[in-house]
Amino acid sequence: MFERVLETVLDKALGEFVQDINSKDLKLAVWSGKVVLKNLRLKSEALAKLDLPVFVHTGLIGSLELQIPWKALWTAPTKVYVENVVLLVVPKEAAPYSEEKAKKESRAKKKSMLSAVEEAQARQQEGAGKGGEEKQSWAESLITAIVKNLEISVKSIHIRYEDPTVGYGAGITLDQLFATTTDEVWRPSLNAGQNLARIYKLARVDNFSIYWNNPATLLYHMSYRDAEIELFKMIVTKDRPNNQHHFIVHPLGCEVKVIIDPSNRVIMDIPKISLSVHFSSLITEVRKIQYLDTMSLIDSMERGKKKSPFARWHPTVPIIGNAKAWWKYLHRYCIEARVKRKVIAWRWSTIKRHRALCREYTELRVKQLTGKPSLNELARIQDIFDDLDIINITICEQGAKLEASKRANTGWFAGWWGGGKNADQGSGGMAAKFGISAEEKKAISSAIEQSEAAAASQDYPEKYVKLKVKLDIDQVSFKLNDNVNCIAEAAVKGISSEIGLIPHGNGVAISYQVQTVYVTGPNESYVMSPTDEKNIMPIMDGKVVVNPSDVPEDVSIRTTFSSVTLMGDFELINSVVAFVETEREMTNFDELRKNISYYSDRLKSQGKSGLLYAIEKRTVMNVNVTLCAPKIILPENGNLALGGPLIVADLGRLVLTTEVGETRSPTELLAMSLVELEETAYDNYLLSLENFHVKMFRDKNDYDGDMSLSLDSYIIYPIKLNINLSNSILPDDKKLPKIKCKGHLDAVKVRMSDLKIQNLFKILDSIPKPESLTSSQVPTRASVVAFDDDWIDVDGLAAVTQFVSGKEALLSPETAASPFCRIHII
Repeated sequence: MFERVLETVLDKALGEFVQDINSKDLKLAVWSGKVVLKNLRLKSEALAKLDLPVFVHTGLIGSLELQIPWKALWTAPTKVYVENVVLLVVPKEAAPYSEEKAKKESRAKKKSMLSAVEEAQARQQEGAGKGGEEKQSWAESLITAIVKNLEISVKSIHIRYEDPTVGYGAGITLDQLFATTTDEVWRPSLNAGQNLARIYKLARVDNFSIYWNNPATLLYHMSYRDAEIELFKMIVTKDRPNNQHHFIVHPLGCEVKVIIDPSNRVIMDIPKISLSVHFSSLITEVRKIQYLDTMSLIDSMERGKKKSPFARWHPTVPIIGNAKAWWKYLHRYCIEARVKRKVIAWRWSTIKRHRALCREYTELRVKQLTGKPSLNELARIQDIFDDLDIINITICEQGAKLEASKRANTGWFAGWWGGGKNADQGSGGMAAKFGISAEEKKAISSAIEQSEAAAASQDYPEKYVKLKVKLDIDQVSFKLNDNVNCIAEAAVKGISSEIGLIPHGNGVAISYQVQTVYVTGPNESYVMSPTDEKNIMPIMDGKVVVNPSDVPEDVSIRTTFSSVTLMGDFELINSVVAFVETEREMTNFDELRKNISYYSDRLKSQGKSGLLYAIEKRTVMNVNVTLCAPKIILPENGNLALGGPLIVADLGRLVLTTEVGETRSPTELLAMSLVELEETAYDNYLLSLENFHVKMFRDKNDYDGDMSLSLDSYIIYPIKLNINLSNSILPDDKKLPKIKCKGHLDAVKVRMSDLKIQNLFKILDSIPKPESLTSSQVPTRASVVAFDDDWIDVDGLAAVTQFVSGKEALLSPETAASPFCRIHII
């Protein structure tokens, strides 16, 4: 009874991506219970739905095997094996323009968009028919029964992207993915699910990796067969680590455990689906050349999208020496895309032809839906489909389906279409969706021990979690590499997260925790570490709830950060700045989009009705974020081990909370004036900073000893700062400020001495300058500093700038004729 369903699904899925699928042979294989497909070649337009300026140069599915025990579907295992899948993707610019390829890609993109529209409409109608509540249904029980005996094996996957113009190759490889049924102690057993109240599934991933090689051996210039052989050789396995790759994500493995509760009972502590993912180690590394190539890739993708509609006119010769061809391309673009398109579109002959095409397409589609059209009519449908845009195709499709439904419910077709009544209307319409008759559905329900009436009577408690996903990562290592040496490494330990879906109120709860974080610089000393390593409290701990039941807001955010120590490693800072610098300027399309006309700006000014709607539909957030006592240490030369003075800035306690305003009813909002509504159209937050202070020490011994408790070490005494932040809910409204800020600062007490000032300038002077500065920009060291007893007079801002930058400057009472600032030395 499921044979025709699987046949339709396979024919649709494989037909969209694979070349030369024989539907007749596929049908025979499905009904026999064993589908074995070898050497399936992928279409060049297989990735058209991604809407990216790329195409498939070569793609192959080595083996696809399905074993379906139709006579024992509920008890015997269903097996799916996929092996040796390789895919080589290149930019469209790498190949000459082909009219046939462009037509196939446009056709695939339209079909994908049309399918998305139809699926969205189907979901909307299904949701409206169920009153908006998605309960444990017959379909869910059916899928659970099939999954209970499902065994999946995926081996040797390699997806690679190459850019011949730049010379890099990036890819994703997977050695093996295996999923099977187990018993309650996670031992594989095909018959375990028959005697247990819950279903246990175990999946393992081996040697998943992401690499980015530059320079790389390009496969694009090879023949299809040679390229596929090389792609297979590049797959990372346990026996073949393939050290030629420069990994962004080093080969890793993970384990996934799934527990499914197939019963109709609701037990508070037992979700219907519980999924646990565990990584022992995740190592990532980014080289500078990979970072630059990534920026180049983003830029080329944006450029490719812009140039794609005009690719058929694009010259294939370089600009230098071929000015005539490029001027001709520009002229043709202006005439064809701008002038002729607007002139021809509004001609009566064009409008008449367009309406005739739409009517013809609708009539042919009605004939296709209600009968068997001829081959010439099918070809004509395809030609018109290529000519029309997706909007008109969607309108014509809806009209054709409506007309076909009318004809089916009247006249001679009524008997074929059930006399205007859905045969499965009384059972929720799921039989029609699966292509199963009412008798077949009744037999299946008996086999899986599920009735839709029992499922429909379910009601979930308020805090019941139906789906729970748990993620655990023992350690994550992230490295920055300047192509030669590692300039920074971050080690994050004890990462855990849990996501729960709550059916009552469509709620989502996300909790997360990070135990420790360590960051080291080029000299392998800690740049970031926990302030108190003996403290067992996690570095970060928080929870986000969407549609919470215990507070009136739409989103609740609670996050706490424990104390960390940040070391001012100047060499690391300069290395990171040099790492992110790009030698060539990228195209900034965001700036181009900001060149909007005056009339477009006027449309973004909201009236009273628009403000009322935005205020009523706003998402209200309840935020409580606490950042506890991070310390920033700035030692001379950026290294405590070298000795010298140091500055310690303790940020104290930083708290961000939501200021909940007065809740107003729709009637009260309607009675408010436009000015009052504009004041209400803001989300308000309170940012509090307590016990912020700055200290200076002569050396590390003073910092570690009793001097850390002495008042003499203070530069800035503890202060308290409160800031009220208001964020507009209408960021595009030109009349409303996006952010409003109002703050209150208590008294600031500063304690300075001549020794502290000298040490301060020593620390500033020890900061190394970035290597990107030219030799003419590198300042010289100060040679003369003079103080006058107990006052320092700085003559003008220029003297301060010269002194701070390290240039030679003379500060003395003689230069204090018109002092810019006066600092008293205690």
